[in-house]
Amino acid sequence: MVTERKIEEEGQEWHNKGRKSADLLQGSKLGEAEEYLKNYGHLGMLDGVAEECINASSRQDEIRRWRNRGVFGFVALMAIVATFFAIDSNKRAKVATLKEQAATVKNLFPVEPLEPLVLAIATTGDNLNAWQVPKVLPEVRSSLYAAIDQVRERNTLEGHQDYVWTLAITPEGNIISGSDDTTVKVWSPQGTFLHTLQGHQDIVTTVAITPEGNIVSGSYDNTVKVWRGFKVSSLLKVGCERLRFHPVLLSVASVDMEDEAKSEAQTAEIAAKTCLKYGGWSDEEKAEFLVRKGFAIAKETGEIKAANRKLKAAKKLDKELDIKSLQQ
Repeated sequence: MVTERKIEEEGQEWHNKGRKSADLLQGSKLGEAEEYLKNYGHLGMLDGVAEECINASSRQDEIRRWRNRGVFGFVALMAIVATFFAIDSNKRAKVATLKEQAATVKNLFPVEPLEPLVLAIATTGDNLNAWQVPKVLPEVRSSLYAAIDQVRERNTLEGHQDYVWTLAITPEGNIISGSDDTTVKVWSPQGTFLHTLQGHQDIVTTVAITPEGNIVSGSYDNTVKVWRGFKVSSLLKVGCERLRFHPVLLSVASVDMEDEAKSEAQTAEIAAKTCLKYGGWSDEEKAEFLVRKGFAIAKETGEIKAANRKLKAAKKLDKELDIKSLQQ
């Protein structure tokens, strides 16, 4: 057969050249020879050299394919590693930016207390939106505590109406106090009053903190009460409530502003979005704020479409809202 003679000639040529791997069969020649050996090899029509050449060629082809798979796998692995490092690099860059903003909040304290509070709320919003599982950086949390502290009396923890019997400190540094006035009060690490826990009917004699950060209090009323820890969401609620009617949150950035004023307006816009999303406002409160924001946009920039979007969003939240009554 023609195929048989051709394979034998190729095998003899490989043998005569010293049986080098470079002279083995490849590609279509190897495929044709393997097919012949599979179908007619049992007849014993090929000489021994031809069969050796086919078998050696098959082994080399298999080794070559495994090597190619290894190279492909290595390239794929490198792509995965590169993606991981790109994500990690972006995360580290975001963390660095948030820490820088938190530091800026504290640097602004000697200048004016309102601006750092706006920036602290905006930074906290950036942090909460940065990852699918919100995790507030300690620096960001600290800047929010400090910013709230700046707009209240410092270092004198006044508020109880009778003797203070017991104190405890949370992992975040909050100060918890129990008093003869039957209340438990929560203070920031800087001494800012944050919240009053009411429920006991007699003197609060002891307070403690659980590993989860919850507050436990004991009283002469024969009860022990467990209270949820004071979280960032609660702090944002306090800060946003203080600013809900302040015109700073209505600030609108426009192209004709100076760089500094534009930056402040953009920060205020981020703070406003953060309060709408995380500030604990009711739908009616959000709607009222959106109406005032819409009027501010129309007045400051003349962008009627953008203003109308705010008014429509407000109507969706509160269908009974009287927009005209809110127009200044």
